[in-house]
Parts: sequence; C-alpha cells; structure tokens
Amino acid sequence: MDRSFLSRPEVIAASREFVCVRLATYEDPVEAKFVQGLVRTRSGELENTAFALLAPDGKTKLSRSARGPEHVYADSTALAADMRRVVGRYSPKAAPRELPLVANPRLGLDVAAADGLPLVAIVGKDAAARRRSLDQVARLAWTEEFIGRFVYAEGMGKEVVGVTGITLDAGVLVIAPDAFGQKGAVLRQVGAEATAETVADGLRAAMKGYNAPAKSFASHVREGQRLGVYWETRVPVTDPMEQAVRERGRRVAQPPKE
Repeated sequence: MDRSFLSRPEVIAASREFVCVRLATYEDPVEAKFVQGLVRTRSGELENTAFALLAPDGKTKLSRSARGPEHVYADSTALAADMRRVVGRYSPKAAPRELPLVANPRLGLDVAAADGLPLVAIVGKDAAARRRSLDQVARLAWTEEFIGRFVYAEGMGKEVVGVTGITLDAGVLVIAPDAFGQKGAVLRQVGAEATAETVADGLRAAMKGYNAPAKSFASHVREGQRLGVYWETRVPVTDPMEQAVRERGRRVAQPPKE
C-alpha cells in the first residue's frame, strides 16, 4: 500500500463512503482485462497497478485514471477532497452487506501477510454450506469493532493449504499468515453451527492474539530469496519492469540445479 496516499487518515475517512476495490491484476484473467482497459501504459501491456474513481456502474470514470493516485493528485489531502466531491453526487441505497472477499484462500493468505492482518477463511464443502457463516461474518465485518481488521476469503477446506491446526470441515477459520503468505497457523476456529456471538468472540480473541511481524522491504526480499520463496501468478506478468525484477528474484531464489 502507498503510505503517502491510501493509508492517510483523511483518505481512510473519505473511503467509508465508497466501495473500495483492490483488483488482483495477475491472479484473475477477467480482472486483468479490466485493469488493462482502465489505464493506457507505456508498454501497451497490462501493468501491475491502476487507479481511478468510478461511478456505480463500474465503468464511468469520475477522475483521471493512472498507475496510482500519486499520478493524479498532488497529495492525499487533494485525493480526499476529490473523493468527498464525488460522494456528493450520489445517495447510498444501503449499508454494505457482503464481505470484501479475496478470490480464494491461497491468495487471501498472501494478501493477509502483505497487509499484516489475520485471514478469516469461511470454509465448507459448497456455497450452501458456507452461506450461514458468510452471513454472520458479513454482519460483523462492517461494524466499528471489526472494520479493517481482517482479510476475508471463502472456499473448501482443502483450498486452505499450508495452514496448521485446522480441525473442522465447515465454519470460520481465523489464520495468522507467515511472513511470506504461503503458510499459516490457526488462531481461532468456529464451527458452522455456532451462534453469531460465538463467531464475534472468536474474532475478538484472534485480534488480541495476533501480532504482525515487523518487515522492511529490503530485508523481506532478501530473506525470501534466501529461503527460496517465489510467488507464481495465475496470469503471466506483462509489466516489463516487474518481469525483469521477478526474473532476477527467480534466479536468486531458485538457482539452476547442477
């Protein structure tokens, strides 16, 4: 996250009136196509970031689009002011009722590690088995107590890989990701038949029991390369600069076998 813009208090306050979407770029072909159409890049290819304020139709641009907000606004104060201007043109129909889900538990664990937050994974054999837990967590997620405190994903239990301590097939798992988002450990788990208050208690306990590891970019990259950690994207990376960086990282993390 760009700490000079998106994590500033005035932008966070203004964002409460928006549906804020962080697209997965190289993890979803449909989203990749959308991002490529949003910003014209120098390379003409899909590159790894994009920014725009959009109307509720998800198509009409209400601001210039660019690789990031720093290319549109002088500072975070200007961004927040424009967000407030845009909000004045619309009247919300209802409060949020759906969870801001990451595409799948695999990606959710990685995003949670990057954000320094626990992952809440709603698991069950199919959508019907997950529905009750999804509804319970969704009602909690937007309250002042829990908003912004977790990353969310849903899927079958077998999709939650690399996580130790799972003992249920359906319900709510709260997971502490490792530093690289490829493994994790269960902080709390609540079965699908639990009451909403029991789910809330589980989230509270997990928040108290989780401490995000301290990171710096340079040391994080070095340690990942030392351990041979490398993230394979689902969509091929086409950003020329990122391609070069990733290739150097691949060579260091996964040296050729003799």
